[in-house]
Amino acid sequence: MSLLPGGESRALKTEVYEARRQCAFWNSIDYDWLPVNPDRLAAQAGVSRS
Repeated sequence: MSLLPGGESRALKTEVYEARRQCAFWNSIDYDWLPVNPDRLAAQAGVSRS
């Protein structure tokens, strides 16, 4: 969905959305460096998990 002011919102075709959001680029990035363990993320951010 493309949310636009003035009642101009409308559904977008998948291809249009992907092109506008550059999904191919973001999908090509290797995110192995990004930890998905919440405890590890909290520790890196300096947040206490108690």
